[in-house]
Amino acid sequence: MGLFPRVTDITSGRVVLDLWNTDWDVTVNYPANRRLSLDFRRYHFSGNLTIELDLDTDRYRIIREPGGDNLPSGPLQEAAAAMEESGRRTAKFAVARPVFNDRPNPFAAWRPALVILLGALALIAAATFLSLHFSDDHANKPQLLRQIPKLDLSTLRQ
Repeated sequence: MGLFPRVTDITSGRVVLDLWNTDWDVTVNYPANRRLSLDFRRYHFSGNLTIELDLDTDRYRIIREPGGDNLPSGPLQEAAAAMEESGRRTAKFAVARPVFNDRPNPFAAWRPALVILLGALALIAAATFLSLHFSDDHANKPQLLRQIPKLDLSTLRQ
């Protein structure tokens, strides 16, 4: 499962690595106590890397990047900058991906309502056809009255 990466040391409350609202996506592994291995991917191109954060020694180490030789390591506070630099280095190995349009199609919200409406109209038409086709013709046929019939009041009891 992908997450927007923000690593917080729970014991101190310190934010160790904050990449919130960036195009990085991460999968987290825990190879040892107070050590995280983070597999990062970028959305806008195929760049990826794996970085290991050691909270006990306050150091990071990039352990995988495409075409990577001589991978960097250093203090934790430099990890985000090292990741960005890695992204720039590996961009030449990446295949460009299209940027998705954030604006949805204005018709998209109406599609379900239109499908429901057309389905309801089809059901009403089918029910009307079946009721007219299979019903007793005499029971449902209206009678034309040319005059109002006279009511026989003698049959009424008082």
